[in-house]
Amino acid sequence: MKIIAYARPEQNDILLELRSLTPDIETLHNIHRLKQEDLLDTPHVLIIISQPTHKEQKIISELIFLKIIKFEGIRSEGFAVVVVDNAGDLEAIIKNAEKELKDRIRSNYKKSIETTQVLTDEEKHYLEKLSGERTEGKTRENLFKKFNKERVTNELEIRGQLTILGSGEAAAEIAKVFSTYGKMKVLLLDGNLLIPSMDVHFNIQNIQTRIDSHLKGIDNTGINIGLDAIAKNADFDSNLKKMVHRINPRLDVMLGNYNLYNYEHYDTIEFKVLLDKLKMHYDLIILSASQMPYDSLTLLGLHHSKINIFICENSEVNIRYCNNIIEILKSKQNISDIKFLSLLYVNGNHNSGISDNLMKGIFGKMYVGRLEGKSRKRTKRTLSILKKVEERCERWD
Repeated sequence: MKIIAYARPEQNDILLELRSLTPDIETLHNIHRLKQEDLLDTPHVLIIISQPTHKEQKIISELIFLKIIKFEGIRSEGFAVVVVDNAGDLEAIIKNAEKELKDRIRSNYKKSIETTQVLTDEEKHYLEKLSGERTEGKTRENLFKKFNKERVTNELEIRGQLTILGSGEAAAEIAKVFSTYGKMKVLLLDGNLLIPSMDVHFNIQNIQTRIDSHLKGIDNTGINIGLDAIAKNADFDSNLKKMVHRINPRLDVMLGNYNLYNYEHYDTIEFKVLLDKLKMHYDLIILSASQMPYDSLTLLGLHHSKINIFICENSEVNIRYCNNIIEILKSKQNISDIKFLSLLYVNGNHNSGISDNLMKGIFGKMYVGRLEGKSRKRTKRTLSILKKVEERCERWD
């Protein structure tokens, strides 16, 4: 895959920023140099920085790119056009384009092999790289049975609402995995109204929305603008895109409350309306909430979610607290224990001193596993745990 940026020389500042994010990017000042045969040999991602002329636009629309990415305000038509607000959004879109290309290659190989009885040397080489094993002695049915099984195993399909209590960091990690291994459109809502953290976990430098409102500074965040729009019966749906921060093509984050003086003024009914409106735009809502059982947004999430996941950090004190809170919620709020799950979250790469047997002894069937280890291994663990969560959702739907 080749990445090229169409820009006039005066756009040097943006080009330098792009190269810092994607070093392999090539600059193109003359769109007439592009030929369709070159694009067929090597799939291209085109990033349009400068406004093309009508003649240049016609050339772009006649060519077939893997993906066309344009900055907001740039006119462009063509296949697979994506609009971005800033250079920071590009990295996730380019990674997604690479994944789409790999999926397309795999699909084309599968179709080719399904219609032929003999594998070419190129197909054998590709399948060996893909599966990590030699194709000799294996039938094409067995090979693709394995690939299809892996694809199905790794795909997440949970829809509705999940509430995650206790760790914003764990909620952020879980949201990323859902957006990576699922086809759903996911929103992560920072609902810990006293300890907001998603700006840190996603490196969001400006917590404010892109909406010009009487709410300024730390009050101009997604949750506050959304609730204000609902209270005033203003246009919520068409402005939602400006209330959230785009993390990747399938994941948005709505930041929470950074002004502690707002905490006692929030209205539970408006929270419920906000969640209902968000469900109309997203397949999966992940509410990251406080473990405080008397927090209004936490209670709302607990009652209306498919599954409530309690994050137990690696300490006996935190595990005991989680267990006590679950018992209180079952007895005082009449929330069925089939909606409760727990998992052990170990920060960093440190080994946990808490065993799985201890967690199972305390939480029984509610315990679904632990998140620990280095990043790649940790992602696999998270995916494995979310598959268990998915099975539980399907069981009680």
